Amino acid sequence: MTTPASPGAAAAAARDAIAAASAAELRAQHLTFWLGDTVFALGIDSVREIIQYSQMTRVPLTPPFVRGVINL
Repeated sequence: MTTPASPGAAAAAARDAIAAASAAELRAQHLTFWLGDTVFALGIDSVREIIQYSQMTRVPLTPPFVRGVINL
């Protein structure tokens, strides 16, 4: 499986996939999002909430993969 080179290419690929889907699949709703260069989709039934990105606070002495924390 290859990842799209750009958001435009991903959008075109998504349009092609939707065009090929059956009528029953088109009634399903999905949340799509980018993570790096990859597009992901989740069934809307599995989404509990969408939180807008806010100011991140760095935490001292954490591993490099921990960028920080946000206030929920």
